[in-house]
Amino acid sequence: ERGAYGAQGEGGVDIGDAYRSRKEELEETIRRKKMEKAERVKRKEDQVETFETMDESFAELAHLLQFRDKEDERVKKSVARKGGTLTKDEMEMDAWDKEMK
Repeated sequence: ERGAYGAQGEGGVDIGDAYRSRKEELEETIRRKKMEKAERVKRKEDQVETFETMDESFAELAHLLQFRDKEDERVKKSVARKGGTLTKDEMEMDAWDKEMK
């Protein structure tokens, strides 16, 4: 027997109906994938915008921070250690550093 789109397949299913059903499934899959892609692009744009904002904020903070001269501190601490003028806290910290090493 022939339907509008040709012969019927096994089980009396019209091939045209099967074709339309498969086509609708594919269209739905394509629609869903496009939506997922749009969401990924949107998340990526939001992430880039957030990072740019954070970078600007960090630049402002970094400008305000006063970075210390570690080499100068090390030399001063060494001189104080040799001269015996370390504070109690500095001596405890030295002892702890030695213990950890």
